[in-house]
Amino acid sequence: ILYYPYYGKTAWAVPQGDGIVRVGTGRALHEKPNLDAFAKRFKGKRLCRQAGLIPLYHPKIKTQARVEGRKVFLVGDAAPHMKNTTGGAIIPSMNCAKLLAESILNKTDYETAWKKEVGKELNFHYKIRKAFERFSSQDWNKLVDLCSRPKVKEILESASRDNAKCMAPRLVLAEPRFALFIRKMV
Repeated sequence: ILYYPYYGKTAWAVPQGDGIVRVGTGRALHEKPNLDAFAKRFKGKRLCRQAGLIPLYHPKIKTQARVEGRKVFLVGDAAPHMKNTTGGAIIPSMNCAKLLAESILNKTDYETAWKKEVGKELNFHYKIRKAFERFSSQDWNKLVDLCSRPKVKEILESASRDNAKCMAPRLVLAEPRFALFIRKMV
């Protein structure tokens, strides 16, 4: 999977085999021009086009409420339990679904449970995304340069993106200049 931060906000290309590549872009509005510009980089026939909003996590989101006397809970994209850096939601959503089931069975507070177990990581991704939104072209170039260093590449290839909070200290130890980017998160 290749991510390109210059087309809109994020763009990706995922090889599927047999000469097929899934390309996509993520941005709030008016995405068609960015997608078309990005897709031209890849040869081949367009098989289909799909569009949809990618809901982004926000720390103030409420995931449980009482509506007409009944409890309502939100999980997954509805919550949204989405990593703001990658758009990934399957693992956080599955973890939150498990926590919801446990909360219902044990009559405990679902929102407290998922924010304690999953929310910290989602909040970290939220802060990373906010920092990315303030990046200049020079910042992106520095980040790409740091990510191409052998020790950093090894960490990025072996670590889980579902645990960025644990990956960040390892990146700073491998390449102390990463601390400059972490400072932008504050």
